[in-house]
Amino acid sequence: AYETSDGIAAAYGITQLTGNLDDELRYVDRLRAVTNEQIRDVARKYLSLTDYACISFVPGKK
Repeated sequence: AYETSDGIAAAYGITQLTGNLDDELRYVDRLRAVTNEQIRDVARKYLSLTDYACISFVPGKK
């Protein structure tokens, strides 16, 4: 939500509508609470070692 100016504006707008800052104030804490193991587990669940696309960008002539 806070990665773009649009996301920040949306979060502030929702806060203004709901009058509740709790979720917004805990955002960074929730991100920091994610462990390496949780990221690994999600990657293993959703990413495949055999089914993927590999793209290379190489300089070429215009």
